Amino acid sequence: MPAFAGPLVGFALGALLARWGRSARGPLALLAFGGLVFAPACGYPLLFFPDWSFAYLFDSRSLPSAVALALLITDALAPAAGFVLARRALARESVGEDPKAHATALALAIVPGGLALILSVALAPRLATEGTFAMVRGDFGTAPLWRSPLGYALVWMGACVVAGVWLTGRALAASKPRDGSAAAQEPTAEDAGRHFLGARRKR
Repeated sequence: MPAFAGPLVGFALGALLARWGRSARGPLALLAFGGLVFAPACGYPLLFFPDWSFAYLFDSRSLPSAVALALLITDALAPAAGFVLARRALARESVGEDPKAHATALALAIVPGGLALILSVALAPRLATEGTFAMVRGDFGTAPLWRSPLGYALVWMGACVVAGVWLTGRALAASKPRDGSAAAQEPTAEDAGRHFLGARRKR
């Protein structure tokens, strides 16, 4: 996906996945998703098609390599950041401190996702072409995105991101603690006393 959309989409996905994760391992799962799935999907066009990644707004060769590295790190951390902030909002709602926390958590997903969509639609005519900055500026040697290797790669990586979101959501749902499960497994001191008195009466 374009360089500007990666952190926004990753943050929005993390905020959405916060609905499934209440365990302490939730942020670790999102870090794994960001580092193993989302960042590579964003990094491929950024590293191999940098002019397209920046929508041909400037020549990517003028950018220092540190910018690309910073974007990749941001892409990897964005899902976990969205997850943590949304979980904090939902936690305030569960204890009754903030009745509007649900709307806040939902806004953490909608606002960045909507902003990424608006920017992508605005730059769609540029993003629909595959080439270099010089090709686009000189209007030669370009190809439609859907018939280029980049277009095929974007479809494949989009499918990988969708599968990664689904698997991460399943992992978070499986690790969700059940209410009262800890209390059911660990007997209290009062229960132990009753069990001991009952055993003595049978004697």
